[in-house]
Amino acid sequence: MENDQKRRLITDYIYNNPDCNQESVVKAMDGILSRVPVRNTIKELCEDKVVSIKKENQNSRDQQLSINTGNILFTVSRELDDFDKSFCVLLKKVGKEFDRLYLKNKQGSRDATEMQPILNLLSECFHIFYEIVDTYLVRSVLQWSKTIGNREIRKQLYSSVFTKIADIHLRMSETPSSTKIGYLASFAEIFFQRRLYSTENLLLHFDSFTNGGMEKEIEAVLDCVWSINNDFKQLAFPEPLIYGWKFDYGTDGWKKVVELQKQNQDKTYYNAVKTQLKV
Repeated sequence: MENDQKRRLITDYIYNNPDCNQESVVKAMDGILSRVPVRNTIKELCEDKVVSIKKENQNSRDQQLSINTGNILFTVSRELDDFDKSFCVLLKKVGKEFDRLYLKNKQGSRDATEMQPILNLLSECFHIFYEIVDTYLVRSVLQWSKTIGNREIRKQLYSSVFTKIADIHLRMSETPSSTKIGYLASFAEIFFQRRLYSTENLLLHFDSFTNGGMEKEIEAVLDCVWSINNDFKQLAFPEPLIYGWKFDYGTDGWKKVVELQKQNQDKTYYNAVKTQLKV
């Protein structure tokens, strides 16, 4: 079991059973975690000040455990758990309605008008999820880097947040059962293409740093960006594919994208979308 999962299990138990002791936590985790991992995790949570220890009296050997509800590791974990539960309920309801309409229209031609409202709601679910992702990215850069001085605490917080986000995303992909047929795949691809689209930024970054006398440095960075986008180059830089330019995504690099785009400045992804919408 991952350390984040251990921490969450034990934190949840202590939160729901305030003033419990270590032995009661060990018993509660029986069959899930053995004694040593439980005690080690409690020790770690105490060191991180997520869990507080107090004694009934000065001479007592029995230590009572409680959650420090003001601790950032705890509060962020709880807010993400709350979002996960409510978002899961919403997503399941949207998925159930999507499946109902999909199966209803499976025979014969699909009624696009009837499907559109639920597709809009499905799109809203994607937007809500990525708004949360963006919010945590901003908080990690602008807030936590300034307010959390302990580097290890920040690392634990980042790990906890993005592990939870990954869990939610996995459930998103599993919710609507009929979408496994592929109907949702094209819809999701359109949504993610809008987020991944990077041609305009590629040109902007290259020109800005080149004009600033940092051409060598930005080329090294863009080489990495190109490599990181390896599995999604056609989504991130779609113009060569859309307009049939002589370009090989496997062997050609980002410099050729820049060159081709500058030669065809009006031929952009967004212009292609506008043209398609007019048809």
